[in-house]
Amino acid sequence: MTTVTASAVSYTRETSLHGRRVVRGQELSVTGIRGRARFLSEATTTAGKRWWDIITADERARSIRPDRVKTVHREVALERNPK
Repeated sequence: MTTVTASAVSYTRETSLHGRRVVRGQELSVTGIRGRARFLSEATTTAGKRWWDIITADERARSIRPDRVKTVHREVALERNPK
């Protein structure tokens, strides 16, 4: 797990929710956002507040609370080597 700390905020690229492991690039369904979003990172402040940075289906960066996530879809499949 990669953790970076900057100005009292800690970022990780891997977390879990609803019993599923969530990694960078994994697809999510989020309440109030159309289509699927992709997970980028989780931020946690020293006060214990958490949020996730995501990319929406229309390629916009957003920060959301983890409780807005409805579904964590299957893990990201590895790309095959092009022939």
